[in-house]
Amino acid sequence: MKLRTKMRRIGTNVGFTLLFLFFSLCFTTSLLALPVNATAPDFTLATLDGKKVSLGDYKGKTVILKLGTTWCPGCRDQDKELQKIDAFISEQNITLIQVFLDDPVKEIQSYQRNFPMKSPVVTLLGDDKMMRNYGVYAIPRLIILSPEQKVLSDTTGITGQKIKARILQK
Repeated sequence: MKLRTKMRRIGTNVGFTLLFLFFSLCFTTSLLALPVNATAPDFTLATLDGKKVSLGDYKGKTVILKLGTTWCPGCRDQDKELQKIDAFISEQNITLIQVFLDDPVKEIQSYQRNFPMKSPVVTLLGDDKMMRNYGVYAIPRLIILSPEQKVLSDTTGITGQKIKARILQK
C-alpha cells in the first residue's frame, strides 16, 4: 500500500512539473519580449565582412529585425515567410536585418543562398551583449521596429501576412 501511494505522489509531482514547464514555455515568450512602444536597445555588430553596423544607423526606417541561426528549423520557416513578403519589404523601403547568433560566416553565406531575397538584407553576427540586451530566449525572434525605433511587435514565428499587417498598423 505504501509503495502504491508513493508511486501516485511521484506521478502527481511529475505531472505538475510537466504542466508547469509547458505553461512556462508558452508564457515566457510574452514575458521576455520587448514591450510594445519601448525603444529598442541599440547595438553595434559586425557584418559578414567585418564592417561595424549599429541599429541607430537605420533610424528613420522601418526595420524587421530577425534573430536566429542557420541550424534552427523554425528560423528556416521564418525566412520562408519573409521570402513571401519580399516584394512588400522592398516596396515599403523596409530594412531587413538578420542577426545570426551562433554561426560561422561560411555557414551563414551558404544558408542565405537557400533563402534569396530581392530586397536588401543586412546580415550581422550577434554577440553576447546584444543577446543579453534583447533577452534572447527563443529563436527565431522577429522584432518589428518603427522609424523611431519603437517596438511594434516582438514575437517568435510569425507569418508573412501578420508581419505585413503589423507594419501597416503603425
